[in-house]
Amino acid sequence: WKRPMMGKTGTTEEYKSAAYLGATPDYAGAVQVFNDSTSPKGICIGGGPPRLCSKGNIYGGTVPAATWFDTMTKVHAGLPEKPLPQVEERYVHGDPELTVPDVVGSEISKASAMLRDAGYQVTTVSISSPKPRGAVIAQSLRGLSLRGAPVMLSVSSGPVLPPTTTSAPEPLSPAAILPPPAPGVPSAPHPG
Repeated sequence: WKRPMMGKTGTTEEYKSAAYLGATPDYAGAVQVFNDSTSPKGICIGGGPPRLCSKGNIYGGTVPAATWFDTMTKVHAGLPEKPLPQVEERYVHGDPELTVPDVVGSEISKASAMLRDAGYQVTTVSISSPKPRGAVIAQSLRGLSLRGAPVMLSVSSGPVLPPTTTSAPEPLSPAAILPPPAPGVPSAPHPG
C-alpha cells in the first residue's frame, strides 16, 4: 500500500473486540471484529480465522487493519492516486479563538473582565499570599477550552502579617512558673 491515507486502530479491554478505521481521498471504511454474545469472550488470532478464547490477543492493527487494506487495495485498483487535503492550521496548533486568556499576575477586576469577554465563567477564591491584595496568583483552566467553561481564579488577600504588640508582656507570677504538686504530695508553701 503506497497511497496517502489515514487510519486509526482500536482494541477493547480483554481483547473482546478490535477495529480499524481508515480513509483515503476517495473512500472511507471501518472494520470491526467482535462477538455479539450477551457474554462476550476474548478473541484470539493466529493459526486460522479469529476464534473465541479465554484470553484474547487481537488488536485493531491485526485482522481489522488487514481486512481494510485488502478491501481498499481492490476498491482503489485503477484509480489515480490523490493527496490528502491540507490540514487546517487550527487543528495543528489549536484555534486561537479557543485559547483561555492567561490572567495570572493581573488585577482581579481586569482578569475577570478578560475572561468574561472571552466567554468563560469566572469564580474566585481568596488566598493569603505575599503578592499584593487583589492580584490573581493562579487559574484553574489554561490552554484551549470551549467557551462557557468555568475558570476558578485564586486571588491574593495580601500577606499575613504577624500581630504587632504595643506594650511589653507582663512578667509571669511565681504561681504561673511553679508546676502543680503531684497527686498525694502536700503542696509546698508559696515562696511569696
